[in-house]
Amino acid sequence: MSTTPGTCIGPYRILSSLGRGGMGEVFSAVHERTEQVVALKLLTQLEPASSARFIQEARALSQLDHPGVVRLLFLGQTDDGVPYLVMEQVVGCSLRTLLQEHPRGLPYERALALVARTATIMTTVHGCGIFHRDLKPDNILLPVRSVDSQAGDVLDAVEAVKIIDFGIARVPPPQQLGTDTLVDTAAQGPLWLGTPVYMAPEQCRRGLTLGPAADVYALGVVLS
Repeated sequence: MSTTPGTCIGPYRILSSLGRGGMGEVFSAVHERTEQVVALKLLTQLEPASSARFIQEARALSQLDHPGVVRLLFLGQTDDGVPYLVMEQVVGCSLRTLLQEHPRGLPYERALALVARTATIMTTVHGCGIFHRDLKPDNILLPVRSVDSQAGDVLDAVEAVKIIDFGIARVPPPQQLGTDTLVDTAAQGPLWLGTPVYMAPEQCRRGLTLGPAADVYALGVVLS
């Protein structure tokens, strides 16, 4: 289907492309009636495993209500049956972009503050029984500074963090019954899922008992 600016997907009109990932493309879009600007993620890899991971991302986000996790607004489907996610649009940049702007590395104190904020968010995520499995600078967003409308002061939100892209997350089943939701089975998925340089050894070995330690390992690599 066409995804050029002006194209409508459900009640949302595409404004521009924000980026492309392994499973889909993310667009800036606006709701035709409410004029709310959102981030719309459209699945581009139309295969069963990718579709399952896409729905799994929606399940993960729907269970997380935290200011440090991008907020899910809607899960829809195009007239052609292609699923899409609608999320809050975060204005800012990724940690990857920030690091590219500082090729010699961030100041020590700032790097620690960013990792500490991310670790705090991930503590809540893990508390919900969800493991990200692809924590890396690209998936850590840094919102821009904002203005307090009452005080009129610029809030120092430089260390604010938003975690995104839960497409390969481990998500517990409803009411903790049965086995965890998995999409990388021998029949469906590749040998492993993730970004190699940030993957813990057990994740590289396709361990099916991955836990919070894999995300802790990835965050350690980010800090290094």
